[in-house]
Amino acid sequence: MKQKRAKNGGWICGEQSSAIYEEESEAQANRLLLKLLLPTLLLFGFLAVWSLLPALGGSGRLAFGAFCFALLLFLLALGVCGNAELSEPKIKYFLMSITVMMLAAVETALCVPVWLLNVLPILYCSLYGSRRMRLFTYAASLLGMAGAVGAAWLCGLKEGERLLFELYSLLPRCAVMLLLGMVLNRISGMIGQLVEKNLQSRRIAEADIMTGLYNRNKYMEDCASGRWDKKRIAVFFWDVNDLKHVNDRMGHECGDVLIREIAESISAIMNPRCAGYRIGGDEFVLVLSDASEEEAKLLLACWRQCVETKALASELPLSAAVGYAYGDGGSLAELVREADRAMYRDKAQRKRKNLEFEEVL
Repeated sequence: MKQKRAKNGGWICGEQSSAIYEEESEAQANRLLLKLLLPTLLLFGFLAVWSLLPALGGSGRLAFGAFCFALLLFLLALGVCGNAELSEPKIKYFLMSITVMMLAAVETALCVPVWLLNVLPILYCSLYGSRRMRLFTYAASLLGMAGAVGAAWLCGLKEGERLLFELYSLLPRCAVMLLLGMVLNRISGMIGQLVEKNLQSRRIAEADIMTGLYNRNKYMEDCASGRWDKKRIAVFFWDVNDLKHVNDRMGHECGDVLIREIAESISAIMNPRCAGYRIGGDEFVLVLSDASEEEAKLLLACWRQCVETKALASELPLSAAVGYAYGDGGSLAELVREADRAMYRDKAQRKRKNLEFEEVL
């Protein structure tokens, strides 16, 4: 999934929102396609039983074998999706391949004309807005139809014996699928426009205008959703130092600049597994998912180096107290409280050092 970097090297809120929204949408589409595989399997089972009627001259053993093969594919899909993140890009291609193979297996065994069922993968493809996914589904469906004809011929079925006729019959099937694909492509484009408008509205609702990070509303929403619960995460908590002093002595505009520069230093260390929030006037939270404690310490060290570099070039007293907490399976709220306490310890230690320095002078 492609994202754009901000000028400061970090990941700005728009790209965070876009990436997370796309992942959620793709995971939801994959979840729905996985659910659709069950009624599809039941439909295939009904058609397999129907083909056993004497008037249709079906092969009971072959129909039963094809249905069992389709069932195994369905169980394979459940197993893989149960142990993988549904937002992974490869999952949708895997699920669509399973759908096409299930269809090809059942179509091979049935002696009744069921080629119209080949539109099912095209219909399911409308769950996704990806043009590449539509092309993949269309190509896989064509291969599935050709494979079903060849397998039927190898099995000696009645329709398979007229191999040349069956291959020629692929042409009208392709035409129907192409027409349906064009219609669905138009519908998918309209849906994509609506999704983009919804995404823009969501970005505006979630963004902190001053810093480009997520705002407090988004932070509260993520806390309530349990998005980070029961995962290995590191939580960082920042509080800008001397903001009141800067506001009183230099004006609120300078205070805003100070807040933005601290936010830029946080954005500079973020990666696609990070989510940054401005939860208060001078308070920031960053969540790093799927993290080790060593990675969390390295990220904190990178931030300290970044803010020190920015402070050398700034006319403002650029610094912030920071604390972090690491947890494996705990709740986000608990880790935020722990990081908050660590931040206050860091702030108190900094004040003690300043007092000792003044006493020496």
